[in-house]
Amino acid sequence: MQNTIHDYQRAIRNILQQYPQISRALLFGSRAKGTHRQGSDIDLALVGSGLDHHTMLSIQQQLDDLLLPVKIDLIRLDDNTKPELAEHIRRVGVDWL
Repeated sequence: MQNTIHDYQRAIRNILQQYPQISRALLFGSRAKGTHRQGSDIDLALVGSGLDHHTMLSIQQQLDDLLLPVKIDLIRLDDNTKPELAEHIRRVGVDWL
């Protein structure tokens, strides 16, 4: 049986909810658009105050510890995000929290 994004979402959400700094988590990229292939990564953009480098590393480590068969790529969506990427996330992003 092939796992879907929904099979992983609960475990990922449980970790993200441990961080009150996160106000939104947005799925973007091929999985949000429905154009992913088997093994495609999970792209997540996190929004919130207090999401410093240390916090992002901590979140990434906890997600890596899930040992999911797909890679999870995290970015912090803020004023420093490249405009093209920010626009893509606004256009196709799917709320996860």
